[in-house]
Amino acid sequence: MRSLEFEALLDLSARVGADPLLVQGAGGNTSIKEGGTLWIKASGLWLAHARQRDVMVPVALEPLLNALEANDPATEKAQDFVIAERNPSGLRPSIETTVHALMPQKVVVHVHCVETIATAVQTNGAAITAERLAGYPHVFVPYARPGLPLARAIAERMQDNTSVLILGNHGLVVAAETVVDAAILLTDITRRLTGTRRQALAADLASLGRLAVDSDYRLPEDIACIRSPPISTVAGLLPAAVSIPIMSSSSARGRRWPRPARPRFRSRRSGVRAATASHPCCSSRARACSCRRRFLPVPSPWRGALPT
Repeated sequence: MRSLEFEALLDLSARVGADPLLVQGAGGNTSIKEGGTLWIKASGLWLAHARQRDVMVPVALEPLLNALEANDPATEKAQDFVIAERNPSGLRPSIETTVHALMPQKVVVHVHCVETIATAVQTNGAAITAERLAGYPHVFVPYARPGLPLARAIAERMQDNTSVLILGNHGLVVAAETVVDAAILLTDITRRLTGTRRQALAADLASLGRLAVDSDYRLPEDIACIRSPPISTVAGLLPAAVSIPIMSSSSARGRRWPRPARPRFRSRRSGVRAATASHPCCSSRARACSCRRRFLPVPSPWRGALPT
């Protein structure tokens, strides 16, 4: 029978997982420690589905911590520490299980918070974090690969009272003794790390017009269509010689974007899958066409063949 705190964690997991500013897709994870067992979100499953299906995996906490202290490679994925008889669905624990195990608090929430990452990717991210989180027992951890490397980086920096981890180029971890306190801490930290929104640059219509000269592209009739930050910012920085495809909905109708021919594949003894496609100058579909120009092997069927 699940405890009230366990049920509360499922509710929090579902709410957090449904917020794209905190979690995207199957990212992020939550956990709770009860009776020597670490219950953590399974790998590949969505927090948003915490109330729709079984998403938590039971892991033996003490053996995992002992193995982590001994630098046992088995802690990389923590699968060897799953309590099989309490895991009828055969779920796999998150690769970040060791991060949750290292935090001494009962409840741990890890998210890929957009506001946090916007700070954590900056070269002075640690300094910004120290200023905005003054008074909170936090640690800034430079980027380390999720799994054992990240766990070691955290263990080297974490203090006894640490309840907040800012993971460089990665995300945010908060920990507390109750689900309610963890939720409050998550809200507070996210609010403190929220940066000032910068105004997008105005679209440089003159430059955009020059880019479209002698091309099949033209500015849209509705100028508001090009006032989004990506287009206006990039177009204002690129020289006139650079070509940017800009098409209005009317001019794009019935027209396909230029794309390489989709290749066909056949097996090779070497294991490399070779691409074949018609060469622009002839109709041959062999590796070497009539103009004797060869095609390079490509690793993905969605990449076009490139002539050498």
